[in-house]
Order: sequence, then structure tokens, then C-alpha cells
Amino acid sequence: MKKNHLDINQLQHLLRSKDVFSIRECEYAILETDGTISVMKKQPYSNVTLEDLKISKKQQTLPVSLILDGMVIKDNLASIQKDESWLLNEIRQRGAKTVEEVLYAEWLEEEPLLVQKYEG
Repeated sequence: MKKNHLDINQLQHLLRSKDVFSIRECEYAILETDGTISVMKKQPYSNVTLEDLKISKKQQTLPVSLILDGMVIKDNLASIQKDESWLLNEIRQRGAKTVEEVLYAEWLEEEPLLVQKYEG
């Protein structure tokens, strides 16, 4: 630590940025050349995985932005195989009368459409 001009407070700060709030949780910590830290937690403090819990993995999909600043992104709408009448129906169910009232709308498979209206 002295060689890298790092004091214990700086080390604690770097550890906290990796969700390590006590040095006792840390098995190894490597100071990277860019000044960040890579941490391997001790086994009892490691994050639980789906495999640990024997839960099958569900395929993840990326969210798709459908409305930005009151404008429909038609290519994105087509990519999820939906049309503007579907979108208008969905935003109306969430309290917006028109597309222009919507700041942001996001689609994610198997989730309800996220609609953020303009405030005010």
C-alpha cells in the first residue's frame, strides 16, 4: 500500500465501491493499473448465485425504448413485432392520452410497459 501511496481510508473507500464494507469480508484485493480495485470476497460473504439455489436460468432480454421525448421509435416498435395502435392502447392504460404526453416508454419481455409521462 505504501508503494502505491494508498492509505487505509482510501482502501476502505475502494472496497465499499465493491460492496465490501468490512475488511474481514475480503479474501483478496488487487489494485488495478487504472486505480480501481478488484475484490474476491471470502466464501461466507460471496453473493449467492442461481446455481447455488438450484434455480433454472431464465433467458434475459434487453429492454427496448419505444417512446423518447414524445416520439415513437418506429424501428424499435417493429423489432418487437408491435404496432402503434398497440402502443397507444398500452400508454392509455397507464394514464397518457397521447404519445406526446410520454417522456419515455420502455418494453421488456414478460413485463408491463413502463411509461413515464412528462411532469406538470
